[in-house]
Amino acid sequence: MAVAEIDDVTKAGGITHQQYYRYWHGWQLLTNVCLLIGGIDVVVAPAAALAIAGSACAYVALRKRFSKPLTLGFLAILLFSTNLFFNFIGDLLLCISFFVALIMMSCMSLRLGSAPNARAFTSRLVLWSIATGTVFSFLDFLTIPAAVVALHCFFAFIALPKGERSKRCVVTMLQALFGFGFSFVFTWAMKWVVAAFVLGWNEVFSNVLGEMGLWSAHGTSSLLPQADWPQILKEFYSMSPQLFAICSTAGYAMISNVVCLVSFAAVLAIWIAVLVCSIRGGAQGGRRRKMLIQSLLMALPLVVVLGYFVVMHDHAIVHIPVFGCKNWAIVFAILFASGVSALRGLRSQKVA
Repeated sequence: MAVAEIDDVTKAGGITHQQYYRYWHGWQLLTNVCLLIGGIDVVVAPAAALAIAGSACAYVALRKRFSKPLTLGFLAILLFSTNLFFNFIGDLLLCISFFVALIMMSCMSLRLGSAPNARAFTSRLVLWSIATGTVFSFLDFLTIPAAVVALHCFFAFIALPKGERSKRCVVTMLQALFGFGFSFVFTWAMKWVVAAFVLGWNEVFSNVLGEMGLWSAHGTSSLLPQADWPQILKEFYSMSPQLFAICSTAGYAMISNVVCLVSFAAVLAIWIAVLVCSIRGGAQGGRRRKMLIQSLLMALPLVVVLGYFVVMHDHAIVHIPVFGCKNWAIVFAILFASGVSALRGLRSQKVA
């Protein structure tokens, strides 16, 4: 635990001095041990190893469900469109927490695929979700939990037998969401409790509630819009902070990384092709409609990311360069996989 200090520029152009708590992060266990051994290079080495291991585990899990081109496309978007893979160079916090979670959800997907029946599938799903949420919360706090939850639900969905995806999709994703979400919040709350024993209950919980209110605030209580913003951005934010959060984070991600821009263009083209095939081929046919619905359900976890932008819009905007834009790597990757699956299903039915 530590007390950090920062000078903020107010809307009126003045300066306010603030203190805020940064509770102990589990990822510091690894970095502190590495710093005792040597310099920053020693810290980067295990972080890079986690990035490689997480990518390899995800490839194995995805390859069980998808073709090689789709798997490689998914990973290219996920890892490189916002440089998640190279975070071991610039953002150790996000690198360590994300790739540990990616390893766990990949292993979960493989274990779910070998479940002998629906009951075993459910029990494994809940246990793995609780474990992944606990570990992710222990390692990190509020960087991209909504996007990680969405990715976790996606890995749970693809582990379902294809013939049962439509029937069990919503229940499976709710189980994954509840297990991950409950353990994440519980572990986070336990950090507050430990901090409260050291720093005092009133001080800690008033700070926690204050920060949560700050990042979801509206009107004069919000940090935004900032005084130095162009007038058009101020008006856009005032009109809809939620829409501003979505557009600004996505725009920054695509402007700062050409891979993200190409990913967006590819996803857009794929879903336009899905729409065209659906209209031309008459997607009202039973098998074609079922195939299309299954692919659309694959993107259902993205509702969680939308909820993050709706509730925590200021948090996403203020932290755009650090992790606000990182959500879009997961969004575009899931949309890519669901779009390609829908297009292949529609085309195969057309050929048949």
